[in-house]
Amino acid sequence: MKLKNLFAALLLAFFSLGVAHAAGAPMNEDLAKILALSQKAAASGKEGNAAAFVQDAEAALQQSKTQIEQRSSPSLERIVPKLKTAVREGKAGNLTAGVEAVEAAISLMGKKDAPKFGGGS
Repeated sequence: MKLKNLFAALLLAFFSLGVAHAAGAPMNEDLAKILALSQKAAASGKEGNAAAFVQDAEAALQQSKTQIEQRSSPSLERIVPKLKTAVREGKAGNLTAGVEAVEAAISLMGKKDAPKFGGGS
């Protein structure tokens, strides 16, 4: 009977460590590649180069999809629709709306303050 209890305790400890790691993962995500590609797309869109804008926005979209496949992230799930809109608008020839969508995605990627825990007075 004691071996059963020991096995159950080890099993619970193993699963609790996995949950603790998963809970902390989104805070440490690296969006540098997506940010660089998005900034490049915004710059080419402001210059009026539609082909370069679409290419760079698609590259940023592909990079964000790759990172979502590696690890699910709430911030990436908010960024992807904005990049999809940018690509769609760029292909339609509406660069101003495309650049606005990319800049909205960039604002979501910006550095966030460290999380604050506890109350305040």
